[in-house]
Amino acid sequence: MFQHLSFTVPQPSACGLRYAARFLPYGVRGMMQLAWLSEDARAKKVGGRWLFADKGIQDSADLEDLCDQAGITAADFIAAITKVAYELRVDVSGLIGGIFDMPNAISSALALAITTGDGLD
Repeated sequence: MFQHLSFTVPQPSACGLRYAARFLPYGVRGMMQLAWLSEDARAKKVGGRWLFADKGIQDSADLEDLCDQAGITAADFIAAITKVAYELRVDVSGLIGGIFDMPNAISSALALAITTGDGLD
């Protein structure tokens, strides 16, 4: 009677580091520049890998995978870049607000996937 539906998790851009980067000046580039300036060697490694990659690779890179490869969680990465931003007096209020709004973004992405069928198997 009930059809079994499975779906994929929304793309990282809908709910991950790329989502969070939207709330920083200059987006992902700004995020990676902050990471490059971090005292946390793991965050610095992520920033360096992204900053010194070709544009095509930058555009398609899975930021969470870069973090995994560097041995840092996405949460610790966000903490590291937020610390640098705070020290440089970069306004991070949008980032904090964006993180608190993440559940709504995930709900919207799931609703869109269900409505359009994108991501449903």
